[in-house]
Amino acid sequence: MEYKNINAQLRAIPPPHQPWLSSAMYNYREKLVNWNPICIKNNAVYYQFTTRDTQDDFIGIVPDACVNIIFKCNPNNPAALIWGIHEGWAKIMLEPNTTYFGFKPYSVVGIKNIKARLGDLKNNVLKLEDVFVNSSIIEKIAMKDSMSERIKLFQNYAMSNLIDETYFPDFTEYCAILICLSRGNIKLEDIERETGYSERYCRQNFKRTYGVSIKHYSRIVRFQNALRMVMQEDWQGVPDIVNELGYFDQSHFINEFKGFSMTSPSRFRNIYMNLLYKNRTNKTAINVCNTGAEDYSQAAL
Repeated sequence: MEYKNINAQLRAIPPPHQPWLSSAMYNYREKLVNWNPICIKNNAVYYQFTTRDTQDDFIGIVPDACVNIIFKCNPNNPAALIWGIHEGWAKIMLEPNTTYFGFKPYSVVGIKNIKARLGDLKNNVLKLEDVFVNSSIIEKIAMKDSMSERIKLFQNYAMSNLIDETYFPDFTEYCAILICLSRGNIKLEDIERETGYSERYCRQNFKRTYGVSIKHYSRIVRFQNALRMVMQEDWQGVPDIVNELGYFDQSHFINEFKGFSMTSPSRFRNIYMNLLYKNRTNKTAINVCNTGAEDYSQAAL
């Protein structure tokens, strides 16, 4: 298996997706950036959304093979949480009528000034100040008025506080790259051949760095690719996903999809499309009533 122009190929991969955030929240936006020049897998996604007045007590989060940092942008009560790579479906608590700003780095390596390895956060959600040595960014993020200002602020903060100039890309990062470029459809013996390390060595060191096994990481990446296919308006059905992503059969794919999302592909698609249509309808009504407003979320705060 040969990979050329790795950086260009990585940039072409769609960001990991959280369907219930993007479809159920108001004014969800995201931006892909190159945030860590020390890493090969150097991209990150910034995202922002506002919860509704009638927000549920929690919202479901599907595994996306990433660490997530999310800031509550309330100047009077700022807060931030960091959650590690989750192996399965999870939930987070959100306050109604509140803007949240998130940061999702694609890799857990090349980061300094943290009190614990990001791989050790697996399946955990902690206060950001319990993990970052310098957590003054929390209040500063909450005080900014726009997503672009928050991105600029965090990028500057990362350059000074997070990016580890002493890091040199190692084989665990290369393993993660191989998995992402193969869309999770790769065997351990292929990784062994590409890296030159034994399967046992790959398994042990990858889990030590990322917190999850190399096999489970691959399953999550493949699920994310299947998820995106299910969400497409022209989705042709389960057989296409099984064939394209290398699932053993339809039953295996459906069971794995249920394990990660708590529902079947068809039911997930119905719920997602209904939420998306409802959200688009609400946005249209808001835009008609607020002609000339550049950013409705800021007017509502």
